[in-house]
Amino acid sequence: MVAYMKYSVAFAILIASCNEPTIANVDPPSEVEDSIFDLQWASLMDSQQSIVSLADGLIHQGMYIKAGSDGLPRLMAFDLETGEKAWQRDYPEIGDNEIIHMFVADGVLICRNSFTVFAVDIGDQSIRWSKGLGSLNYRLGRGTVLSTGEYCLIADENFDPLGGQTNHVLRFDPHNGEMDIVVSYAPDSIGTKSTSPPVYWRDDIIVYNLAPNAEVPPDEGHQQLVAYDMAAGEEVWRVPVIDKYASNSIHPPAIYDDRIVITGGGHHIFGFDLETGQQLWKYNLPGHTFGGGFWTTTNHLVHNNRLYINALSEEVTCLDPSTGREMWNNPKGGANCSDNMVLYEKENVLVLTSWGYGSVMILDADTGETLHREHRYEDVSYSNDPVYDEETDMFFTSTYQHAVAFKVRRPNK
Repeated sequence: MVAYMKYSVAFAILIASCNEPTIANVDPPSEVEDSIFDLQWASLMDSQQSIVSLADGLIHQGMYIKAGSDGLPRLMAFDLETGEKAWQRDYPEIGDNEIIHMFVADGVLICRNSFTVFAVDIGDQSIRWSKGLGSLNYRLGRGTVLSTGEYCLIADENFDPLGGQTNHVLRFDPHNGEMDIVVSYAPDSIGTKSTSPPVYWRDDIIVYNLAPNAEVPPDEGHQQLVAYDMAAGEEVWRVPVIDKYASNSIHPPAIYDDRIVITGGGHHIFGFDLETGQQLWKYNLPGHTFGGGFWTTTNHLVHNNRLYINALSEEVTCLDPSTGREMWNNPKGGANCSDNMVLYEKENVLVLTSWGYGSVMILDADTGETLHREHRYEDVSYSNDPVYDEETDMFFTSTYQHAVAFKVRRPNK
């Protein structure tokens, strides 16, 4: 599994203690100011410590949900309109490991920590079901929600840092936790296998990246792309992506127009025909001459006829997903973006969080121009994905101390 580079640094920011979390409410201006970032509210998440969580916040049932980071599975919820903390709850029965990832699958909030996958009923904050996988000697990896509504999770059985584990793609029914193994790859003479989370195509076919020799040094690691028929239990096709610096194992590939699957490897990004696996195009990131683990952070965003990408560098790039043709490249668009970028059609902007800059970035979707960089709130960097709520027409994200809501306006558009 690819190391979570951006969380390797420990954050220990002490803030003034108080009895209850405080909220900074920002009144909407009487007239629109010449600033595209319009702060609505900021709510202190914890009065005692900063929160450094691998789990990006999400919107569910009218709440902005965040996970804590103090060693227990902890959830907290904020009212979208006011920023008031609606509730906070710990789940010690799940164990003493914090929540690492959260997803909403078919209307159900799915959480996972180091050893357990569980579902939470937001109405009364109770646990609907839990599946402990530590007893199976599984090391849990990244997950995703398929377009079918099912939750998929990558897990290594009998994990060994030197290799030798069996890699599984697991599938869960979000309503009852029933689990099955979709596909497994045992080690062989070539090496230990590692897969990315899959993307669902159609007719029970999923597509994912496969590293056939995952334990070797980066400059020796191969990367392949696999289409797999879950009903038939067999590969439809498998094609090579790159023969060094295999690097797209954290996120699923992206699908465009039901005909092209897109994935990155090294300092390239590729488009493949979904029917045959034939490579259709290849794009080289400008300014890069070595491979590295470039595709270990931001997921590729396909929106209409645009493909937005960000590697470990500062560049944000827009391509034509049919041909791989560059439409624009912003060399300072946002270093080490967090997982998911958002295309805000109302103002035609790309909204993302750059962990490397500690900032929320707002780029023009047509030209890539940086329209705004919101660096900090109360001198604390932004750290998690922005998520958008259509009903309130607001974005929600967090610093290491605050849950934050903002709107995006383009007064000079």
